Amino acid sequence: MCCFDDPKYYTRYGTPQVQQLCKEADTGTPAQQISDLQQVAEILSKDAAADWLFLLPNVTITDKNITGMPANGVSEAVDLTASPAHNRSGWSGHLQRRCPRLAQ
Repeated sequence: MCCFDDPKYYTRYGTPQVQQLCKEADTGTPAQQISDLQQVAEILSKDAAADWLFLLPNVTITDKNITGMPANGVSEAVDLTASPAHNRSGWSGHLQRRCPRLAQ
């Protein structure tokens, strides 16, 4: 989200307030980061700093035996770091059991 703090970024957006909040979020505590980025999100929304021509739905369907998939995900990414390779549960473990060459 803090790519919007750089007026040289392709969105050409970067107000002093957003720049300051992003800087504070980068150096603050986790609680401060959440608060600062919530403020940035509100400002970006009010200013309509970016718009998308279309949004593809993010639909994920998995077998009932697959665990560790995020519910109500907001991106197409799946965080495999939360389930280390030696952990045989969760998504990483499923990949290792079903598709060993993909899990490497």
